Amino acid sequence: RLVNDFTNTLSTAERDRLEQKLVAYNDSTSSQVTIVMIRSIGPYDISDYAFKLGDKWGIGQKDRDNGVLILAAMEDRKVFIATGYG
Repeated sequence: RLVNDFTNTLSTAERDRLEQKLVAYNDSTSSQVTIVMIRSIGPYDISDYAFKLGDKWGIGQKDRDNGVLILAAMEDRKVFIATGYG
């Protein structure tokens, strides 16, 4: 899945519509955008957390580094956009 809402912030319909849009974007551009919504990053720096998560999940195509991870830590009120995964 490209939309990962671990906070249940989005309704099922919202999550499905966003998923469809991101899949269509991936199919038309080959760039992969993934959204992750979590409650908190705890004591971690949001940028470090996002880069490690993107690296572990392997977002994007390996030979192109064309992935984007949008991480939202809802309770911390922090958002970070990490790029360059494959």
